[in-house]
Amino acid sequence: MSVWKRERERDTMIKQKAQKTWQVTL
Repeated sequence: MSVWKRERERDTMIKQKAQKTWQVTL
């Protein structure tokens, strides 16, 4: 369970980073 939660948190972080990168690019 905790491992799954960690994976979800990391996935969310990656998505947030991607959004920030896109905003900077645009």
